[in-house]
Amino acid sequence: MKTYVIANRKGGCGKSTTALALANWLIMNGKKVILLDLDSQCNLSYASGFDTAASPDMVTLYDVLSGTAKAQDAIRPMDSTLFGGGSIIPASENLAAFDSGLETASVKLQDVVKTVSTDYDYCIIDTPLSLGKMTIAALMAANELVVPCMADIYNLQGVQALARVLDAVRPYNKRLKVAGILLTRNNDRLVLTKSLTDMITAVAQQMGTKVFDARIREGVAVREAAAQQMGIFTYDPKCRTSVVADYQKFIIELLKGDK
Repeated sequence: MKTYVIANRKGGCGKSTTALALANWLIMNGKKVILLDLDSQCNLSYASGFDTAASPDMVTLYDVLSGTAKAQDAIRPMDSTLFGGGSIIPASENLAAFDSGLETASVKLQDVVKTVSTDYDYCIIDTPLSLGKMTIAALMAANELVVPCMADIYNLQGVQALARVLDAVRPYNKRLKVAGILLTRNNDRLVLTKSLTDMITAVAQQMGTKVFDARIREGVAVREAAAQQMGIFTYDPKCRTSVVADYQKFIIELLKGDK
């Protein structure tokens, strides 16, 4: 099973959107996919059709990591009409307690990934904004890292911080590869975009990776699909809108790099 982690320290760069887009595309192309939501904001869970705040009795990843439930008890099937299928272990607000140090996970995320590995082709992990214990756990459990990043100075700082965390993690997860940095909400017409893209490219080279050729433009289709709790490729299967076409180009580029 291939395990991707989607991470950056900066919010609003499209981590959850990228995770769900990748899952949706793979599912629609016949792959068995499971999503793991590590973010206590639960955006990925909500977009996948699971409002855990409104369903306090739902078994979530928090219950699995705290040792009160098994991974199989927390897996939820995603709607086949809205996403083409797939599964998710949803997040809950309680996950923040692991990052704050108030609680210690009794079950490692690597164990959760190993448990589901025989049933799925791909596992995609969405991470919180912080570079705390949850993100480190995701990096320890994954094969490849995708870094969504907007061309602004704050996102650049987020990538630089992530690079420092990677240096600490790599000795313990030697199989982890940085697949690349994905420019999101991109506007090539802005003069500032080029200079910041050059700076992000330099950071990518320091990380031993690249900036993906595919760039994700701003697009209302992403917000419309999320509002309907629908995958973007289910919403626009022929990729007529620019942002959906951009995501397809990125995914094809990403998967080619795996070969």
